[in-house]
Amino acid sequence: MAVGEDRPGPIRRMFGAGRRARAAAEQTGPVDPGTSGTAPAAPARLREEDLLLQSPLFDAEWYELVAGVGGDRETLVRHYLSRPVGQRVSPHPLFDPDWFRHNFSGDVGERDPFLVYLRRQAWSSATHPLFSASYYRRTVPAAKRHPYGPLGHYVEFGAPAGAAGHRWLQGDGTAPATDVRALVLDSRRAWMERRDRAASGAALQATPDWEGEQARERDPQLTSVVIDTGSDWESTARAVRRVVEGAGARRVQVVLIARASDPLTSLVLDALTVRHPQVEVLHQPIDHGPAQGIAAAVPRLRGSTLLLLDPVIDLDPGWLDPLLAPLDDEGVLGSQPLLLRPDRTVRCAGLAFAEEGEVHEFLQGFPVEDAEGVERLSFQALSGACLLLRTAHFASVRGLDAAVPPAEQDVDLCLRLTGAKSGRFAVRVEATAVQHDAPSRPRVRSGAPQVAADHDALWASRGFTIVHGEPSDQAGGPALVRVRPVVTEGDPRLRWAIKNPATTGPYGDRWGDTHFAEALASALRGLGQEVVIDRRDAFHRPTGRHDDVNLVLRGLTRFEAVSGTETVTLGWVISHPDEVTPDELRTWDRALAASTHWAAQRTREWGIEIEALLQACDPARFRPDLAVPDSGHPVLFVGSSRKQYRPMVRDAVEQGLPLAVYGTEWEGLLPAEFLAATYLPNDQLGAAYGAAGVVLNDHWEDMRVDGFLSNRLFDAVASGARVITDDVKGLEGLFGRSVQVARTPRDLVELSSAPDPDALFGDIAERSAVAGRVRRDHSFTARARRLLDLAVAARVARGLRI
Repeated sequence: MAVGEDRPGPIRRMFGAGRRARAAAEQTGPVDPGTSGTAPAAPARLREEDLLLQSPLFDAEWYELVAGVGGDRETLVRHYLSRPVGQRVSPHPLFDPDWFRHNFSGDVGERDPFLVYLRRQAWSSATHPLFSASYYRRTVPAAKRHPYGPLGHYVEFGAPAGAAGHRWLQGDGTAPATDVRALVLDSRRAWMERRDRAASGAALQATPDWEGEQARERDPQLTSVVIDTGSDWESTARAVRRVVEGAGARRVQVVLIARASDPLTSLVLDALTVRHPQVEVLHQPIDHGPAQGIAAAVPRLRGSTLLLLDPVIDLDPGWLDPLLAPLDDEGVLGSQPLLLRPDRTVRCAGLAFAEEGEVHEFLQGFPVEDAEGVERLSFQALSGACLLLRTAHFASVRGLDAAVPPAEQDVDLCLRLTGAKSGRFAVRVEATAVQHDAPSRPRVRSGAPQVAADHDALWASRGFTIVHGEPSDQAGGPALVRVRPVVTEGDPRLRWAIKNPATTGPYGDRWGDTHFAEALASALRGLGQEVVIDRRDAFHRPTGRHDDVNLVLRGLTRFEAVSGTETVTLGWVISHPDEVTPDELRTWDRALAASTHWAAQRTREWGIEIEALLQACDPARFRPDLAVPDSGHPVLFVGSSRKQYRPMVRDAVEQGLPLAVYGTEWEGLLPAEFLAATYLPNDQLGAAYGAAGVVLNDHWEDMRVDGFLSNRLFDAVASGARVITDDVKGLEGLFGRSVQVARTPRDLVELSSAPDPDALFGDIAERSAVAGRVRRDHSFTARARRLLDLAVAARVARGLRI
């Protein structure tokens, strides 16, 4: 039987419409909540005491435990109501007032959150970090009909039947899921025991046998990860998941240090041991600080390597192998990943030392491209936020020094290691991680021996000179001047910042703008240029003052150049022209547009010179020899839904064409049988286009009307494909017969189902000739050449160095 469709348990006797219905249930037997049960009648009109007495969600066993009182149910309810609202403890283990208040769609105000929950019957609201009402309702349909919602159903039916209350806590298929209520009760009892031991003075913390730990045999195939959690259980849970999932085939042990944690933090950490068998929690009733907390974990460490990890660090997939690799060299004492900010600029690429004893996070605020080759540099110290060491080495210097201020303990640890082992530290750019706390300011080491300054050499390796005696022109670093490369022949070597309008993270990685920016950057580098790429959140990073050229790919994100800088701005409108304004364009040094029609029209209307520069293709990725024609999908479309049923796709489906779609956000719009996959890697697109019978293409309406030819047209034609597109201005003579226009569904059928498609689109020889012309005249290299000429001219016009 499905959960909740069997005979209800005894708690069901408390459900129904008021006391009379409950008495009837006792005489005739419980009512199945999946059929005729109803919620209490007009709960808003009930007295608070009656509301709580009738609700099975007032958990007497739990309330006795957390409130420290005894008595029958009526006594407990009256005790609860006698307390001021702000001092009441939750009457149910799976109802956390703060969690409910944060997630409830209404305004709780100064009212009791639990009473609001009952009166409003807010059963779909989240009530606890370890119970997901939405997950439970989705996986246990009977919960939708329960008079007290998913939580009431879970308590009465789900937990006894082994149903999961949270996706974290599912069973493994051979055992029932974790009973979340029981887990909360057990965790709270354990927390109270630790609290009482701490109060009695019995919670003493032993000092490790450091010599024994240094000599101890440990598993060379295991990495122990130690996370000092603090009270941030949300970040810790995320960090643990990233550690475990990103380690790949490597084995990890994760030890969580809980220093005098509050009950909720302790509970969530305990739950992580259920979710991830690699995790164990070291609960410490008294907070002796991070150094002693981590020291107490050393006897538990089974791995020969140790990762010290802050909970605010999100490790990217594949993090462990690159960090372990440098330790194959005995001269390398430790390693760290390239730490990034949430906008994916650099947070820390190692630590740099100044003459005055100041320590700063190297490359903070710079694009990731500036970290290329950092793995070849030697560092005297690394960030303790994510630091990989040999466990025996950590024990040999007795761990972190509690006498040193916490902000300096990582530097102190590294310097003691280099003093004892005569080695160096390495940063691995192949491993990346996002650090979510606020950027740090430079640290001044107090009372420590002086260390040889290395920041001049480190910054020189990146092409910068430190201006000594000047105030810092960036967060966390010295004042810098970029050293311009001396070019005696050919083009000047400029530093370009391509402004990619895509979002940060995996979702933005799939945007066409991202692939476009990467291809354009590669073409510019091929012309000897230095190029970095900024996503939208980093458009105006302070270190942009070192860039010679802003190249704005104007899509969904507006960019207004800052006046008074020595950076020229080239703005290239490639999509969404309706969102572009003349005021924005006037801040640019040069304006370009991927439409001949729009450029000419706006030049006349706005009095701003706009040059037409069409989109482009990457000849290395898109060429006819990648596939055999007609060996792939008969009808192919690659693109997201844009959250609408795109007309070209809709017409193909309604006309019964053998369509295959690759893209996201099609659920609920496109019949499932037409969705081939949610993503087609960019390096496979050329072969897919060339193998297809026909490739479908369409445009946003404003782009179609204004003649912004899509990038897909260039890519598909360069691959030798037959392309069917909507009616867009500017096609004339550009792609020959390789591109045909479908103005009606009938056109689409006739073009895609022609008995001799080569008679319409040209044979492979003709299409290959068109592809060759597109790959030559409309390549990213051709576009880069024009952009470089424009940038040099703009800098000369402003009297800037080139």
